[in-house]
Amino acid sequence: MRRLLAWLFGVVLALVLAAVCGLELWYWSLLPSELPSVSTSSYPPLIRNTIWLYQCSGKGEPRLRPIFPFLVGFLLHEPSPETRLSGSVARHLVKFGAGERQFKRVLREIALATWISRHWTVDHALDTYASEAWTGDHRRGIREAASALYDKEVGSLSVDEVALLVAMTRAPSRLSPLCHPDRARQARDELLGRMKEAGLLDAQELSRATSADLGVRGTCQSPR
Repeated sequence: MRRLLAWLFGVVLALVLAAVCGLELWYWSLLPSELPSVSTSSYPPLIRNTIWLYQCSGKGEPRLRPIFPFLVGFLLHEPSPETRLSGSVARHLVKFGAGERQFKRVLREIALATWISRHWTVDHALDTYASEAWTGDHRRGIREAASALYDKEVGSLSVDEVALLVAMTRAPSRLSPLCHPDRARQARDELLGRMKEAGLLDAQELSRATSADLGVRGTCQSPR
């Protein structure tokens, strides 16, 4: 009886190991031939923490945990802030191939998100997201948006300006402060409220930030 149980245990273990190895080989086959580099732009902690709060629904200190084995972490668990972060970065880095189906693109995104979770730090991921996120009117990244809308470097942005630019990354056309100022202001103020709850600003800073004008420059290029 013991031999039979030992044999069954060995068979099950071998099948599990074979499945894990198969998933890992599949994971490597889905990765791009040229893996992405970390953004060379570094962003202030306020911008990183606001992205973590808004895009990833993260609480506390931003973090990134490696996903093992491939696909299982995405299928068996509720989306965590860590997987949302690596997934958001991968979405901005993966490009459609010629004639590629949506399902294949999603698998490539998941593979790249897995790779990012294993090889990048959380600051690398947040900085790359901040550099790659679409911010409307053919702009990529919060640095370009800060220059275009405020004529500022990212280190000089006020709390309300950071909140507006980060909020825009979720829907740049619908939340454009040039084309839809009311929507943009509402999104900014809602994010400022969440920043207050997360301890990123105090009540006085919240009051001052929500009472500030949008203060953007430029004209609407694509009203929709």
